[in-house]
Amino acid sequence: MPLPPAILIKGENGRIMAQGGLCIAFYMAAPTSQVAQAAAQALEAYKGFVGPEALSFYADMDGEWQQLETEGWEPIRKEFLDPIRARVHLVGNDTSPGGFGFEYDGKELGEPAFQYWPRAVSTLRFWLPMGFLETRGPDRIRALATEVATLLPFNSGHAGLSFNASFQLAGVMEAVSKEALRHPGLDILKLEHAGNEIGTQVRVPHWLTFIGDPVLKKVGGIEALRAHLHEPGTTVEAINPQRAVVTLGPAPTPGEEGQPMPAYRELARVLEPWAYHPASCPGFSPEAAFPRWDRRFLD
Repeated sequence: MPLPPAILIKGENGRIMAQGGLCIAFYMAAPTSQVAQAAAQALEAYKGFVGPEALSFYADMDGEWQQLETEGWEPIRKEFLDPIRARVHLVGNDTSPGGFGFEYDGKELGEPAFQYWPRAVSTLRFWLPMGFLETRGPDRIRALATEVATLLPFNSGHAGLSFNASFQLAGVMEAVSKEALRHPGLDILKLEHAGNEIGTQVRVPHWLTFIGDPVLKKVGGIEALRAHLHEPGTTVEAINPQRAVVTLGPAPTPGEEGQPMPAYRELARVLEPWAYHPASCPGFSPEAAFPRWDRRFLD
């Protein structure tokens, strides 16, 4: 299988601001009191897949990176148990967006802290290096994503190629947005924003799209969803009677500007009535207007 091209975006000082990688993300309209244990189990599944040395740093309560040593896991275990907002962020490299990462943002929905975000959800995300497509193969990556999905009470989720970037830094989003138009198969995910707004909608399309209630029910169920999708290589498989995963081909593809990507287009159109579209994305370059990118498979 040909490996997707290495995509690196560097600043003037040569430091990596963003790079292409593999992202697995889930959205759960459930409070952290109901999700945290499953999220901790998902972290163990991820560690078993990438190896114990892949994660080297964690973000402390002040957002500062700390070396992850044996005793360093104790504050992480405690953070999973925070009754209002559990925020666990682990990375392999603290100086630039690397190939490994884990994020859990568990919210005790209904608490006053989230009153201004009525569509807020708890979120979980993993990062894998692009090279894992070659060294582990897409089937094993898909198996990891599906294993994690079986642990979580997700409403939606996705896995595929994405930009791993420090979006909070000046100029990063503009640089990424220009590159994104050249590779429509790479996602741009600002997880905190999506976690505050997505509710029970879905972000589509991706190589793997996980669909639960209420969207799966509104589509008509697993068999009805399968009947809507006809492109070669697209499969719809049940995780349980209320949840399914749609797979677009044997492996994720970055695509090329002007390339049709018919399976991605078909899924985007089928799920459009329930799709999440952010109103804006600050930092998108003027020539790469955000709505144009966000709806790139609908035109």
